[in-house]
Amino acid sequence: MTPLPPLQGTLPHFPQKGKWGRAGVGVEVIIPLMEFFFPEDNLQRTSPEQTRILSLTAEPYEDGRRVRVNIEMSPFAERPHLEVTLTDINGDEISTASFVEPMAWKLEFTLHLRTEPADGPLDLQARLFYPDGPEAEPARLRFNLLQN
Repeated sequence: MTPLPPLQGTLPHFPQKGKWGRAGVGVEVIIPLMEFFFPEDNLQRTSPEQTRILSLTAEPYEDGRRVRVNIEMSPFAERPHLEVTLTDINGDEISTASFVEPMAWKLEFTLHLRTEPADGPLDLQARLFYPDGPEAEPARLRFNLLQN
């Protein structure tokens, strides 16, 4: 079997569309223009001792079984670890998430409730720490699961 010819064209000409194939079998190749995320270079990065959670928000979904969480940390020079815990009014753990060395300092994710919480507000706690270093004061938020 003979190999397909190399892709032709140069990077500035993307997206490029061409037809390749052997023995009458057509294969369509589409090469999209790729965009990459580059972090802002002019940010003041903080040391592990100065890295903190700047904001913590929670927005319950209408189904009462999930919570959208947004966390913003100070732009860090060294990636921290993050533990997020959701508890009910009795202190029983309902959901938890762990992030090991997140790439970005702004996180948005969904917590799924494992059990039915007791009636009353829920407590969300986010703990930022370094395994062999400092630990920031945990951020806390109290909110109601069902909005009336």
